[in-house]
Parts: sequence; C-alpha cells; structure tokens
Amino acid sequence: MNAQSMAGQLATKRLVLVTGKGGVGKSTCAAAIAVAAARARKNVLYVELGARALSGELLGGALPTHEPTLIAADRLPTLWACHLDERRALQEYLLETLRLKSLVKLATENRVLARLWQAAPSVDEMSVLNALFRFEREVTAKGHLKYDVVIVDMPSSGHAFSMLGVPRGALAMIRGSALAVRANEIDVLLHDATRTAVCIVTLPEELPVNESVQFAERLKNELEISSAHVLINAVAPDVFNAAEHASLAELVAREGPESRLMDAVRRRMSLVTLQAMRIRELRARLSARFAEVAWTQMRGRGLVDTVADALSIA
Repeated sequence: MNAQSMAGQLATKRLVLVTGKGGVGKSTCAAAIAVAAARARKNVLYVELGARALSGELLGGALPTHEPTLIAADRLPTLWACHLDERRALQEYLLETLRLKSLVKLATENRVLARLWQAAPSVDEMSVLNALFRFEREVTAKGHLKYDVVIVDMPSSGHAFSMLGVPRGALAMIRGSALAVRANEIDVLLHDATRTAVCIVTLPEELPVNESVQFAERLKNELEISSAHVLINAVAPDVFNAAEHASLAELVAREGPESRLMDAVRRRMSLVTLQAMRIRELRARLSARFAEVAWTQMRGRGLVDTVADALSIA
C-alpha cells in the first residue's frame, strides 16, 4: 500500500471513526477502509454500531456478533468484525466501572431498573464509547496490542457529534468517581490526533457538502476535535478530455434539445461540471486530506473491494 494514500494514513491510527450524512455510503466506505488496512497486513477490528449488521454482506463473510470474530478468515485473515449489542455494552461498562457483578446484573436485567438506565441521558453513548476504548487497549495473551487499528462505522454525523461530546459532558457531572476516570480516559483518546481520526464521508452535492463542512467546524469549535480526512464518494468520472468537451459542446448546440443522445450527453457534462464545482468548494472550505471515489454500479463486497483499491492509491 502506498504510505501516502488515504487508507495508509488512516491505518497508522489506533481508532478511526467514520461518519457522514445519511445516504452518502458511509458504511461501505468504513468497510473499505478496514479491507485496505487488512490487505496491508494490519490487524484490524471493524466495528458496526447500527441497528442492522451489514458487514457480512459488505465483507463477504459470516454475520458478525457482539464479540469480535474473523468473519472472512479465508480472504482477510487479519480482519475481525463485530456488531455491538448496546445492552451488553452497557453491562460491560457498568461492570468495569462499578465492579459489582450482581448489582450490574440487577440494574440491567430488571425491567424497571433497565428502563431507568435507558432513560438516563447519554448512558448508551457512553457504554458504546467504553467498548471502543476497550478494543483500542485490548492485548493478547503475550501482552501485545491485539488490534493495530479499530475502524468504526459511526452513526450519521448529527448523532456522531452528540456521541463524541458525551465524555467531556459527563466529566462535569460525575467528578471523583470511577465513571469519571473512564470518561476522562475516553476523552483523552478522542482528542489525541496521533491515535484517533475522524473520517467524514460525503457526496459531491450541495446538501452533503454543506453538512460536512458544518460538522467539521462544530467538531473543531465546540468539541476541539479536528477532522483531517474527507472521503468524497460517488464522483461521476469525466471520460472526455478538453478537446472532446469542446467537440461535444458544438454537437449539442447543433443538434438541439430534441436529440435524445445529445440530451444525455448534455446532462452528463452538466453533472460532471456541477460535481467538480462542489468538490472545489469543499476543498476550499476545509483543511483536510481528501480522497475521491468514482461512482460505480457495483454493490456489496465488489463495491467495498473497489473502494478499498481507490483509497489505497488516493
């Protein structure tokens, strides 16, 4: 893998948080980053947080569970995947911080008490972040770090922003407790740019571009977290050179709007031009490392592998 590629840079981190506006291809891109890192012989953990597990389809393997497993060991022997169960993550979080197994079981399995936990602000987010923190620190029996990099398919940008602000907010309310110690440890990890990267996935369209810029600015200004990686997905490739563009423009003008072929050419040229304008705008408004991924008709594992190829050279 090219050490200067987007995938190569992200693979040097300990924790990579992939987010973006809904519908931009976030999960596909997160899986592709994981595949690219695994191809480079990194020990990778790919973590899904969504309601439905997608990694089996995206990685061409078994359906993931709460415990990390090698779901496609024959093809990607250094890529683990898991789909976090929020209830189990909460149990693990409380057990680690309160250290009273019987109390934790009562608090999470009793229907009345469980509803209280569910109603408490940010408890689910904190338990998920705690799970990611544990994965980042997990060691083998020989005392070596188990994973070189943990790549997380985060919620969409709005929810992700709220989640990333939870540890610092918790510190203001639970000072001097075991919960506060863990909240501080997680907060330090999230703010350490040498260990943690936030990768924003977007499309070359007005609304996703604006939301991506706003998300990056809020991260920096309100949470003091910088996002240095932006992945622009589904870019329509420009298949014509400058001379061909000029010739096509002449043909479009001569044939007129009634020509279906020329209408298709006109719409294609307009799309490429508009997307290029959005990409220039995005690059001008954000200081980050950018990578572009071309649009393709592929889906599932084939699409993930294609995106991984692109990120390994971008």
